[in-house]
Amino acid sequence: MLRLSSPPSPSGPSPPDLSPPRYQRIERGYQALEDASCARVNASIPPIPGADADAFMAAYRSFAGNGSEAHVLTLAQRVLSQAKVRAFLALPDSFVPGGLDAAMVTCAVLRQATPSGLARYAVRGAKEETLLGRLLLSPRLMRDMLVAGGAAGGRYGQAMEIYTKIIQESDSLSADGEASGAEPFWDDRSPSNILGRLALGTAVEHALPIQQRWGGATVDPVSRFLHYERAYLAGNLDPALEVLTAFECRYTTDSDATDDDLAWFRATAANFRPDHIATAYSWRYARTVRTDVAYGKPHCHAHGNICTGHYAEIPAAGGECGPRVWATNLGEGRCNFNTNRSAFCAEPPCTVLGGTGREICAVVTKKGLI
Repeated sequence: MLRLSSPPSPSGPSPPDLSPPRYQRIERGYQALEDASCARVNASIPPIPGADADAFMAAYRSFAGNGSEAHVLTLAQRVLSQAKVRAFLALPDSFVPGGLDAAMVTCAVLRQATPSGLARYAVRGAKEETLLGRLLLSPRLMRDMLVAGGAAGGRYGQAMEIYTKIIQESDSLSADGEASGAEPFWDDRSPSNILGRLALGTAVEHALPIQQRWGGATVDPVSRFLHYERAYLAGNLDPALEVLTAFECRYTTDSDATDDDLAWFRATAANFRPDHIATAYSWRYARTVRTDVAYGKPHCHAHGNICTGHYAEIPAAGGECGPRVWATNLGEGRCNFNTNRSAFCAEPPCTVLGGTGREICAVVTKKGLI
């Protein structure tokens, strides 16, 4: 009889149970958890007049961050002035198992990830199912992931796997994802917690693998974090890194360059263009594209495709639109946080909720309460 595949070695690990009954059982469990947590949240949210909610949400969605927010805040205050809304927002934090806030973040994660999406990850094996179980029993970690913009592609299992590996590999982080000896982790701007925020931001952004620009490989998220950790501890990163939130950190480690190219840029800029290191943040580092990348067709093509596919070759080869944009991205990161462009880099976590829940979530987020 023809074998299309070899049977697993008796001494090797057992293959994951991908049978429909197991998948269906796991999916039903996640669906039940979503139904219960979301029902509790919806039952606890105070009613909001539809016209007030619609007016606020329209202004909230259209606000681009480049003008006055007075109109948005006025409409938000109209919603916040409702007595029941004030009472709801005055409730103490309850990001502990059984708390209302815990139910809210559980509902949001399950809506974003979907029970079927989580089940497809968990059915791979006991390790994956255990990782998801740990996440769903950690309201604070779910909260922090949501505030960081949520796992890319709703892949919370993969984000949890990356986050766990980073904590295991890092010499600076404890098992709780905090800098050793730091206060409880939260998405603040405390310099003492920057590596915790960097780990979380890396995990949620790399949950959907990032393709390297050249070579066909994907960026290893654990190696990428360790690369930045070493550079930070060596004093080779911009001092502003220490005050970035986890949301901003996800767009710091998401470059499609290799780690070697990132290290090359830092060393070369420090040695050859130190003037760009002290310029205004709107063009800091990125101005190298104006001074060191000649405009024109790349020499790579003119001389028989001699380039091997590295960012380090762009200044020597020159380029027009594409290479110059890539060089700018390498210098400043994917988002320029100093001109509020970060607001366009990910969906607000509130969009995973429906109806009145979204309005409440948006107002609370706008007021900086979650």
